[in-house]
Amino acid sequence: MPLDFRVFPPSQLPVFSPGDAVFVKLRSQKSTGHAIVVGPAPSPESPPANEELAGPEVQRITVQYETDGTTARVNPTRLVPVFPSPAVLICRTTTAYRTAARAQVYSTDNVVEIGSSYGVCTDILSQHAKSVFGIEVSPSLVEEARRRQPSIRFELLNVLENPRRAMELMKGTTKVFIDIGGNRTLGDVVRIIALLMEGLGLALVCVKSEELADEADAHLATQDGSSANSGLIADGPEWFSRLLQRFSTADGLVPVAKTAEKWFVEARSQGFPKNPLRYGQRVTSEGVPICRLHNYKADGCPKPDLCTYDHRFCHHCGVEGHRARECTL
Repeated sequence: MPLDFRVFPPSQLPVFSPGDAVFVKLRSQKSTGHAIVVGPAPSPESPPANEELAGPEVQRITVQYETDGTTARVNPTRLVPVFPSPAVLICRTTTAYRTAARAQVYSTDNVVEIGSSYGVCTDILSQHAKSVFGIEVSPSLVEEARRRQPSIRFELLNVLENPRRAMELMKGTTKVFIDIGGNRTLGDVVRIIALLMEGLGLALVCVKSEELADEADAHLATQDGSSANSGLIADGPEWFSRLLQRFSTADGLVPVAKTAEKWFVEARSQGFPKNPLRYGQRVTSEGVPICRLHNYKADGCPKPDLCTYDHRFCHHCGVEGHRARECTL
């Protein structure tokens, strides 16, 4: 099947049909809200016994829960579509990302979260998946996640710096959730998605990234209404391929931006106010991290003679010979 790229959630409520797989956002304590649409709601004279989702009178939909076979009349605003595989879901917010974690994962799935932080969403995934573990680049976050979620495995790893190790760890994974947009550039997010889809043949990649959502929304605005409203990017693979080309590599792992990335434009307009270490780490093809102090501090790296990081490449565009502060993109 072709790979779908979707913005999640869609801007308009989907039209549900019998046979559609859905997730019901429940008020009750059911262990899972996965269900199948079986048809429009019956007349009020003969409703199913389960009225847990009663509310304002709307055209309800009848669903059958996969766990116990019971049916319920459901307000369609409480239904989340479960998308066919393979798919890439692009979430703008943490709420959307965690809703996807509940809705798109089944008990047969082996799941990995990249950018697991304190393990909050990893824990949500563990309640639905067959297996799950988290990957994080920060030693302190890995330590804290292990303390908070002792039953879940967390690995310390930078996926882009050590892709071979990442592929070994994730062998057998069916779905990956990515939440690195807060401390990674758009180019890094795009390259990780490409690495995973090519290397693992996943059923689903779900990523939380405001910058990627901006790119997707801008492209959806050029499509016809029905496709745009559903969140489906009609030419998704071609769109993503063009996006990936903007972050091609000069010598392997140094991402080369052909147009200025949004985060960089904003940072430059503000005079690069952040601590340089807040900008995502990037490395050369030899695996040497590019010095962010050299690239973003006005007076450069404070210990250039002792620093073991790379001082040749621009952290932003990947071209050798200038600092990010002087990048002309």
